[in-house]
Amino acid sequence: MSDVAAQVPPWARHGLPGLLFHPHLSDDSNVAHADYFATILHYGTKVGGIQILPSAWTPPYAALPAWIFEEWSAHPDDWSNRIRRRQIHIEDATELVSEGGRYPIIVRSSAVGEGLEDRGLYKSVVLEQGASLQAVTAAVGDVFRHFSEQARHSAMGICLQRYMTPEFAGHVSNEAHLSATRNQWKYGIEVPAYAPDRGLNSKFAVSPDENEALSLITQKDISPALRRVCHWINLRIASRSHLEWCGAHGQLWIVQMDQESPTSSGVNPHIMPHARGLQECANDSAQARLFQLYRIQEDPPWRKLRNIRDFWTGVESPRHRLFFSTADKLQQALARRGGAKAVAREIDYLTGGRAVLRTDCKDPRVKSFNLPRTHTVDGSQASRWIGTTLKSMTAKGISPADIAIILHRYIPARAAAWSYYSPGDDFVQIDCLWGLPDGLQFLTHDSFQIDARTGDELAAQVRYKRDFLQEQEDGSWRYVAVARQFGRDRVLSRDALRVIALETVAIARKIKQRAQIMWFCDLPPDLGLGAHLPWFRSKEFMGYAAASRPPLPTRRIRTLADLQALEVDDRQFIIVAAPDVELVRDDDAFLDRLIALALSRGLMVELSGSLLGHAYYRLRSAGVVVLAAQPKYPRVRGLHRHFKVVRDAIPNNIAAKGERVSFGRLSSTEAVVALIGKLFEEGLELSVAHTPVQHLEELADVLEVVRGLAVTSGIGWNDLLNAASEKRKKRGGFEQQVVLLETARPMPGRSIEPSLSGDQDQTSIQLSDLGIVLVEGSNAFITFSRLLSNSSTEFDMMVEGRVIKVAATFEGTGLKLNLRSIPIEPDSEEIRQLQLFDR
Repeated sequence: MSDVAAQVPPWARHGLPGLLFHPHLSDDSNVAHADYFATILHYGTKVGGIQILPSAWTPPYAALPAWIFEEWSAHPDDWSNRIRRRQIHIEDATELVSEGGRYPIIVRSSAVGEGLEDRGLYKSVVLEQGASLQAVTAAVGDVFRHFSEQARHSAMGICLQRYMTPEFAGHVSNEAHLSATRNQWKYGIEVPAYAPDRGLNSKFAVSPDENEALSLITQKDISPALRRVCHWINLRIASRSHLEWCGAHGQLWIVQMDQESPTSSGVNPHIMPHARGLQECANDSAQARLFQLYRIQEDPPWRKLRNIRDFWTGVESPRHRLFFSTADKLQQALARRGGAKAVAREIDYLTGGRAVLRTDCKDPRVKSFNLPRTHTVDGSQASRWIGTTLKSMTAKGISPADIAIILHRYIPARAAAWSYYSPGDDFVQIDCLWGLPDGLQFLTHDSFQIDARTGDELAAQVRYKRDFLQEQEDGSWRYVAVARQFGRDRVLSRDALRVIALETVAIARKIKQRAQIMWFCDLPPDLGLGAHLPWFRSKEFMGYAAASRPPLPTRRIRTLADLQALEVDDRQFIIVAAPDVELVRDDDAFLDRLIALALSRGLMVELSGSLLGHAYYRLRSAGVVVLAAQPKYPRVRGLHRHFKVVRDAIPNNIAAKGERVSFGRLSSTEAVVALIGKLFEEGLELSVAHTPVQHLEELADVLEVVRGLAVTSGIGWNDLLNAASEKRKKRGGFEQQVVLLETARPMPGRSIEPSLSGDQDQTSIQLSDLGIVLVEGSNAFITFSRLLSNSSTEFDMMVEGRVIKVAATFEGTGLKLNLRSIPIEPDSEEIRQLQLFDR
């Protein structure tokens, strides 16, 4: 083996970077080194990420520069000899990294420019302990070969890293799609057994010593160890990060670190895409012969048209422009000579060449949801689709008279929403996402709770949204990636949410039942349909049901081929439903097969879509256990639980301000006890009063509680005052601040003065001298005056052989106790002292 430490760095002689070693393997003066950006350029992104970390935390490695990939590409059979002639000795690197064959090695890919989006894209190879030079060379060539097939990046470096056979292994990340803040991380365990991701907060952790190894003994140590590492990452690295880690030989090793760019390719969802030029639509539909305009006063048998009437809550007619025709009428028109062109011309005339066609059916055997529909089409495409669709439906035995084709102009909305309100609820639930409404069935979205009276936002869960469903120039649908910098933006403004919520409440009150409505949102002003258009009212409601997530891996279903593969896989897993676009509106064939698979195998389904969407309803109503996203904070803003006695007029005063209020009344027997507690409460408030005005106000409250006690006890106020006067004559009042210190009987044969005069010397007493604390084993007695005279009363108790330190404090209107157990030796002085009380 050549002497690596003594050789002159080859990059200095040849103008090319040479081997880059882990600091523990090299002599700093003789081995190639590079800064972070130079490392990425010459050795790839993964090596650059490892180089940032303290060397004590990372397994030893040797990095091969990316120019070697070019040698492999040009000379696949002789590349290893060619790099040896340039003083790149893989055998030397292998010897150092494996410590003479003592440890196995992982040949890890490290592409130049590789990002987090490429994680898992390229191959890495684990070699057994004592692997030969030929095995290492073959593995490097295997990684190069796999990389060349992907054609995603320009060059590939190699990281020969000591493989720490893991007792534990997993990942930890604060990527934007996982966390709204950099301090919130998700970590998962894959070895010894898969466990779902858990959260940890690194904000208040303490960074580890960079010069010390990271200790990891048991699985319980993983979370605190990762918290400290993540804290270090956030202090020193500006971007969000993803780390791969393992636990071996009592140490936590960071084997890979990838940084997330704050921006990415993708669209800005706030910008409405340019729509293909719309021809002018007909304002007058009188010339239409096949399709007629639906008017609110009419009562056709078609459910999707009658549905629109629910949205008419005022004097203004609904803004919708829907046209419809029956199947038998259209079939007759298409059967005539030139009929297809006539149908096409009429559709273009009514929709400006941007038509969307839907079907409705009054046959009770046919489900009304997900019936055949088109993307945006022109008249010729629409005419052909009508012919094909009607032929298919009538072939199933459906009468043409029971089928309607509903036609409308394409609605270029920037976003879509589902809203839900049931009369009597305090809030309206709104789920929303950019693009077409169908995207809400399966894609991550925002969820809001809006006050049903005011339209104010009560709770919001603005999630990270990777993509949405959008119509393309050719009328087709496609999932569109959201640029990372916009992924956590709100879909709808507060004003939009207010309008949608209050209209939903109005609709629910009109129909006297719950309203679940699909909306087109943020429409162009010149469309003439308003900013937000209610479009469809569903009766498919299935409330949220919480389900515990088992420690199972996930299997994502995008295509029917994915579904078919899972049908023959007998393992247990969680199905992640993320179908391709063409399956979203392919009637219910995809959902039917998904439901059948889940029920037959007892599998859970994970769904990112809205709880108000059709997919969630179908899965839940079929009995499938669904893991779905629920708003984190289901609450009503301003909801306070008081449960305390108040003055009689307080509920009315609150209601007069427009707030909802609920109250009750105690029985007279229990009211006495409650008012005594209220007397304590008012007394505590008086004890913290500082100004004469505050004293006056709090004393008035004390007096009013006494008045209430008198009335509740059946005692007249004058009777109470007379009794107080009589007592005052005999015992005096509380105006001279007298403190009774001690009493004692006189010695035999001696007399004492019958009374004390005010002129005698009197002991001066401090407030802190008042009251006593008596502790006997596990029992303690504290007078109220002691609690009030000290900011905190502290004492020790003996409970079951342990010393319990107690701190008692009046706080607000109650008593606060802080208990702390102190572990001490059985024969310590503290134990002996406290045991005296037990004898």
